[in-house]
Amino acid sequence: MSRSRIAYDSPQKLFPGHSKVATGVARLCVLREDIYLELAGLAAKDLSETTGSESCKFGLDDNGVAYRRLYFFRASLTTLAEIQETVHTLQSIAEFRTLLKTVDTSISDKVNAYHSRLNEHLTELRRVRNALGGHVSQEAVEKALSNVRLLHETGKFEMGKTERETHFGFANTICAHVLIGHLPKNETKKYVETIAALNEDTMEVISIILTAPW
Repeated sequence: MSRSRIAYDSPQKLFPGHSKVATGVARLCVLREDIYLELAGLAAKDLSETTGSESCKFGLDDNGVAYRRLYFFRASLTTLAEIQETVHTLQSIAEFRTLLKTVDTSISDKVNAYHSRLNEHLTELRRVRNALGGHVSQEAVEKALSNVRLLHETGKFEMGKTERETHFGFANTICAHVLIGHLPKNETKKYVETIAALNEDTMEVISIILTAPW
């Protein structure tokens, strides 16, 4: 038996457009669903069966699970940059800060701590967003291709009779170097774990804000 409570209402009633707090929280709703999908794409073990029908021209894992996961990881970093911007804007509004404290000081403390953590990684989030976010930066790719470490790595190159059978697996290697090529090898694991922790905290903090008894 489902424990979910389902309701239908106009977004305009829930989030009046004249309120900067309301529009900021509405933006967080959209970004929450984005990062939820990105985390699901990262966590899924195999998506070939869901798109494996012969009538379907494209499959999410046709270029390998690693590329799909890296794609969603890149996307999550871009979403985190957007969330940082949204939370920063909300935190700059006195009405929002007052509302948080009025509802529960522990909620206010948690949002403040999360905001500080996002700010610590702001430079990196913006770098990835600019390099691999809404577009793939020419400069970022050139820098990755110039990295001497790339000479010792290989990537798959597959040419088939159809689009679905043709893939450039080495794109995964290039994107990985854009992301972490500037780091010493012994720091790459910590980098990924830090972003993963931020992603998980993001889900929790946004849910706290949205479900607060305003």
